[in-house]
Order: sequence, then structure tokens, then C-alpha cells
Amino acid sequence: SSGGYQPRSATVSYGDLDVTSAQGSAALVNRIDAASRAVCGERTGPMMAGDRARDFAACRSAAIADALRNVGLTAPTAYAAR
Repeated sequence: SSGGYQPRSATVSYGDLDVTSAQGSAALVNRIDAASRAVCGERTGPMMAGDRARDFAACRSAAIADALRNVGLTAPTAYAAR
């Protein structure tokens, strides 16, 4: 065991989607969003604040951007399809 920080990850399947279509890219964004919550954790309570809120937001933002980049989509393109 390295004892160090180990980043978490999740696999998002999208072979069944046509990510070039608005409907397919929207479905992929929804899957990536759900995976980011699984990896980064859910918001706890209606008024998450401070470091926890910043960490949560930064983790989700990075996870979503990385996932979209890995499949060749950009956030504005993907979110426009929602």
C-alpha cells in the first residue's frame, strides 16, 4: 500500500450512444454527471459550505471536463444538447 492519495475514478459506458447527436450527447452528459457524483460524493445538506463545497465543486468540474475531453466533446457543446 502506498499510503498516499489515490484518485477515484468511474467508467462511463457510452458505446450504445450516438454522441454526435443531441440526444446521445445529452444522455452521455447525464451519465458523466451521475458518475462525477459517485466519484466526488453527493452534496451533504442543503447548505454545504466552506472547503467541502469548494472541494466538491472542483472535483465535479474536473471530473466532467476530463470525461468530456476523453470522448472528444466540449462542455458547451455537450451541455447545449441537454
